[in-house]
Amino acid sequence: MKKTALFIGLVGSAVLLAGCTKAKVATQEVVSSQMAQVESEVTGIVEEAVSEQLSEVTEQLSEVTEQTGTITPAVDSAVAEFATLIDSFDEGAYIGFADLNGTTVLLQGIETFEDDFGNVLADNATCFVIKDGEATMCGELMGGGTAYAIAVKDGALYTGNRTGIIKATLNDDMTLVEEESDEDTFAEAAVIGFSHKEDLLQ
Repeated sequence: MKKTALFIGLVGSAVLLAGCTKAKVATQEVVSSQMAQVESEVTGIVEEAVSEQLSEVTEQLSEVTEQTGTITPAVDSAVAEFATLIDSFDEGAYIGFADLNGTTVLLQGIETFEDDFGNVLADNATCFVIKDGEATMCGELMGGGTAYAIAVKDGALYTGNRTGIIKATLNDDMTLVEEESDEDTFAEAAVIGFSHKEDLLQ
């Protein structure tokens, strides 16, 4: 009788143990399924938030472009266009680009400085264009200090000094021609950022 009771007890324990194991496996499957669902939902929320932010940034950039127009050429194509010239510059050279009514102008900063945000600007620069298939110097812009960083607006380059504001445009011979301008126009122009030669050629 004791053996039978012991046998029944062992069988009962085995059944109970098997039931617990199955319950544990079932619980793990439920937890895994719920975790996968939560992960999917979180991923969806993150992707949606990123998509919304990207959309907002794109819209803002579009608005800025509409307000200011294209003020600088695509850097990659400009670097390719002037690659030989850029390669010939000294190691410490800083270079900027401007689009003057469809003509890309390369500016090699003679005197550069950093603004409060770490952007490299210049108040003096030698300017080059592609003329007859060759990179050709088209003029120099000589400003009067950090208050007159070279800028661009409506197909013209701007800088200045204590005696006035200088506006430079390209003539038919692809040479920069300077004339006096007013302070308001200079203030409205977009400052040209300069990049280190090595950064451009990477």
